[in-house]
Order: sequence, then C-alpha cells, then structure tokens
Amino acid sequence: MHAVSTNELASAKAYRILRNAILTLELRPGQYLRESDLVSNYQLGRTPIREALHKLASEHLVELRPGSGSHVTEVTLSDVGDIFEMRETLTPLEVRLALRCSNQPILDELREQMDNMNETQQPYEMDLEFHSVVASMTENTYLIKTLEMLSVHSIRMFRVTRAPRMPVIELIEGHLELGEAVIAGDLERATELSLDHVRDSKKRLLDAL
Repeated sequence: MHAVSTNELASAKAYRILRNAILTLELRPGQYLRESDLVSNYQLGRTPIREALHKLASEHLVELRPGSGSHVTEVTLSDVGDIFEMRETLTPLEVRLALRCSNQPILDELREQMDNMNETQQPYEMDLEFHSVVASMTENTYLIKTLEMLSVHSIRMFRVTRAPRMPVIELIEGHLELGEAVIAGDLERATELSLDHVRDSKKRLLDAL
C-alpha cells in the first residue's frame, strides 16, 4: 500500500482550502492568484500551492495563463450550458449504477443523510453532501470524481449569479423523495426525480443570467 507523504498531505490540504475559497467566492471569478498572497493568507507552502493550482486548473476552476499567472475562471453562459449538458447526460447513468449498490455502509450513510436533513442546514452543503453519497453508490471512481466536479461548478454558478435556489423545505422534500426511490430500487422514478432537479437548477441559472 502506498504511504501518503507529508508533501502529498500538504498538497491535498492546499487543494481543499483553495477550492473552498473559490466555491465560496472568497476568491472571485477572474481574480489573479498571486502566489505570495496565497502563502500569506492561507498559511500554505509554495510547492503545495503550485500543485493545488494545477489540479484546480484540470477541473477548470483555475486558468493558468502563460505570462500572466493563475486566475480564477470566470462563469459564462456557455459554461452553464456545458455543465448542465453533462449533468443531464450522466444523471441516468449515475442513478442506474447507484441502484445496483449492495454496499451496506454506503446505503446506511444515505439513510443517515436523509434522517439528518433539516431546515437549519446550509442548502449548498446539504445538496453537495447528499449527491456525494448517491454518487459514491455507483462505486465508479471516474464517474464519482466527474460528478463531484460538476456539482462544485453548479454551486459556484449559483453563488456567482445569485440565482434563487429552491426553498430549503422543497429541497429537503425532493431529496427525501429521491432517496426513497433509490433505496426502493425504483429506476424510473429515481431517474425522473434526478433529472427534474438538474433541469430546475439549469432553468434558475439561465433565468438569472
């Protein structure tokens, strides 16, 4: 088994911190990412920061511009179309694979997520955590990472555009309904609910642009 080095841990930490800063708009779209500022503001080493920026660039959250350094990517109308085209395409696959899951700890985690949903939770975090569990049920590493990236971009788009989110109580009810369909193995209903959620999000974003 590969032992995780100190450098790998530092790079992973830098990646999490910078991705969260981009997701919460602490680092704004288009912002120039001066390395010395990142070192000072986030108490991170230069090498972990460089490695994190390259990983974020591979996820299209950072743009590495030759001669002018690193910048947080902008959010455009084209981005919304591309992201949600992928989400609509991958959602049926995600649901189909998730329904085949026989991993009891993951199924228990989904039920726990559903039991703990309440109106005091932040809707973005609730949404991300719930869909992360459903994605993990596919047990497909590549699909899980892709779905996570798409979810992160979707959340950032909502924050950048200030598009109205679904009311929290409706979000909870929708997630509970979807969770029950997944647990019951109802492929048609789970797919329908998942696609409805994706299309509603897309419409809210496009209306806000």
